[in-house]
Amino acid sequence: MSEAKGIGVIQINLNNSWTAQQLLLQTMAERGSRVAVLSEYNRPMGDSDHWAESLDRKCAVFAPNSSDVTLAEQGAGVGFVWVWLDDVLLYSCYCTPNCSIQEYDLFLGGLEPSIAHQQRAPVNLVVAGDFNSHSPEWGSARLNTRGSMLSDFATSLGLTVCNVGSRPTFSRVNAA
Repeated sequence: MSEAKGIGVIQINLNNSWTAQQLLLQTMAERGSRVAVLSEYNRPMGDSDHWAESLDRKCAVFAPNSSDVTLAEQGAGVGFVWVWLDDVLLYSCYCTPNCSIQEYDLFLGGLEPSIAHQQRAPVNLVVAGDFNSHSPEWGSARLNTRGSMLSDFATSLGLTVCNVGSRPTFSRVNAA
């Protein structure tokens, strides 16, 4: 395993783009990131010591071969994957914006027992990913049903939202 303190982590939705995925290694090097939390990747990028993916292959955690990080202990469900990085448990999550509210509830319902199981002992936990939800709690201009559901989910597990304030968690050229 690796020394988790000081591991730079980048989170990115690759939008199933081969080109974006090819630029990932360069971006990681430029930003000093040794681990990537990925959503909508194009194809797996490494062996099981460096790549862990969700059961539906929508999200992953990646540590390049050039990194000294090994993803030794890992697990997965539909829409999420987790890995231990020394004393930090890192989740990568993804839920499509195209699913129904009922499907979103099923996604959170699958993720919740995994996190709760891991929390039975004290754990340094990071849950990251693309939840496709909106709430002023994490900087969105408006609240939607998914945002309310995710906020309730985080509260029920004792999780703290860390991406707060005016800095956007997502930006797109020409987006409102």
